[in-house]
Amino acid sequence: MVRRAMRREVFPWIALGAPLAAWLLPGQATIPVMPFAISAVTWCLPAAFMAGWPGSADRRALAGLLHGTRAGRYSLIIPEMTLPLLAGSLPALLMVLAVYSGGKGVPWQIWTVIPFASLTAASATLLLDRYLGTTGNLINLTGFMAQASLASWSGSGVFQLLVPQGYTLWTIKWADGSGVALHGDIYAFFAVLEGIGLAILSFRVLSQGNRVR
Repeated sequence: MVRRAMRREVFPWIALGAPLAAWLLPGQATIPVMPFAISAVTWCLPAAFMAGWPGSADRRALAGLLHGTRAGRYSLIIPEMTLPLLAGSLPALLMVLAVYSGGKGVPWQIWTVIPFASLTAASATLLLDRYLGTTGNLINLTGFMAQASLASWSGSGVFQLLVPQGYTLWTIKWADGSGVALHGDIYAFFAVLEGIGLAILSFRVLSQGNRVR
């Protein structure tokens, strides 16, 4: 899965193109660089690994070998969900350690939001691609870019809860005292809720084996 993802042309477009597109929005000089970079790693790397994987020939070949038994099925599903999760969360957590470990330390909400945001990214990418195709990918990109919006409505709590792509950015900004719509506990709670819920749906989709397109 890792080799296939890294060799696909779409990988750098998702991993690097989405953050660049968001950064090119008007007024981005006011967006804090490191929090946005951590948010980009958290979301875009899992999305880049998962995009197109469920319907690939490589996945179908592995599924044909391993789906003979229930244990075999999950021996494929668990790694293919875990790898995108680790790809997004581990680099982001290391970046947090490098940048924010001094002074008052890092609030626990950041440690919670990052892994569950990466899990949400992998699951949301799979589900949007599975059921909406190109439209789903555009929705995913739009949601990621929305966190960098400076429009007046982007500061509302309702908007921020509807855009899980931005939970990491807003949690870090909250920890920095930059002023966001909600308390860090709220972002952490919804990151956990959405991460677990979408992961369960993704497991069900992946368990369909070769029927996943």
